[in-house]
Amino acid sequence: SEKALELDSQSSWLKTNLAHAHLFLGHYTKALEIYTASFGQSISKGTFEDEVLKDFIAFRESGLDHPDMKRIEEAIQDLKAHA
Repeated sequence: SEKALELDSQSSWLKTNLAHAHLFLGHYTKALEIYTASFGQSISKGTFEDEVLKDFIAFRESGLDHPDMKRIEEAIQDLKAHA
């Protein structure tokens, strides 16, 4: 994803995939940086953070979960509350 972002730095799905990869690899701080840097960006189906939250639901429905997902959700909710 990092190489692809060098070619297309505006791609929201690449940013999302990279952030998710960092999250599941246990790189919370790096994942949070990507998630929050893209906060509020409009994408075809809503906002970046709304898509992230939808992805988290899909991950959990597929049996994938990570303790830091809850922390990311809380950070997103905090950002929304102060936006």
